[in-house]
Amino acid sequence: MPLDYEPGHVPTYRAQVIMCAHHSALFRFEDGRCIEGLCAGAKLDAIAVWLDAQSNVVAHCGGA
Repeated sequence: MPLDYEPGHVPTYRAQVIMCAHHSALFRFEDGRCIEGLCAGAKLDAIAVWLDAQSNVVAHCGGA
C-alpha cells in the first residue's frame, strides 16, 4: 500500500517519522520499522532515492 495520499507527497509527523496517509501508522526514517499503528513491528520495503539538481528527493518505485 502506498504511504502517500497525494502522489509524490509522503507525510511526516513533526519531521521525525514517516506517517501513512491512509492509516496514520508511524515509521522510523532510519530503518522503516513501524513504531505505532496496525502494522507495529513490521518494516517498509527499502527503495533507492537521490537528490536532483534542485535538491528534490527523487525515487524510482518500480514500473517501466
